[in-house]
Amino acid sequence: MANGYFNFVLDLSIYFSLPKNYAPIMDNTSTPAIEIDAIIAGNWPQIQALLEQHYKNSSRSQKTIEKDKLIELLQSFDINQNDLIAGINARLDESTSINAGNYSVIKFSDQLVDNYIINNKLHTDLKIRFNFLKVIITIQLLNENLIWRDKNFSQFLSLINQSSLGWQHDLGRAGNKHLAKITEILTSSDFKNLGTAINDCNQKLSIYIDSEQQRIKKVEQRLIDKETGSLHTQHAL
Repeated sequence: MANGYFNFVLDLSIYFSLPKNYAPIMDNTSTPAIEIDAIIAGNWPQIQALLEQHYKNSSRSQKTIEKDKLIELLQSFDINQNDLIAGINARLDESTSINAGNYSVIKFSDQLVDNYIINNKLHTDLKIRFNFLKVIITIQLLNENLIWRDKNFSQFLSLINQSSLGWQHDLGRAGNKHLAKITEILTSSDFKNLGTAINDCNQKLSIYIDSEQQRIKKVEQRLIDKETGSLHTQHAL
């Protein structure tokens, strides 16, 4: 489920509802016509043009923050930062804004993760735990890296989904313990070194999920043995 939703081709075709031959007429001839085939192929200027068309930046400021400075700012965010644009603007002076291209990337990443929570039917209380994905995806896109093509990242999303699907806030002590463990795993790695962090999280999540499955199997087997023993006792009378 996670892999499918983060497939960029599927995401663009559904999210923007674009026909295959989509190529809008532009008033500014310097702006390239948008071709869905080029987007599917991962052509960054085409992806950037599409995002800019969909996510309009209303700021009229002439001074914009440089991309390197913007990435540094994003890396300094608290892991629970929700609205990235609001967080960035709160740290900029009034005369500085985000340029159109970077703004569209941030808004896309922001909404992409929100939709990931909804479409994978994860409990909304988990949203704050996964907000760090917004920063990861934004930084990768600002560097023109289509992160969803990374198999390790796709596995990471699948493991997050596998470990979180079905969680609810009213599961009591066991549910709180589970959420604390997932949070611990996700916050224990330095995502500035993305490749190492993803591999580290994948390993820890896999070990944890496997140990939980083994624990549940043991509990289930004890219940089966108990009920089987009770039935044997009843039939022996």
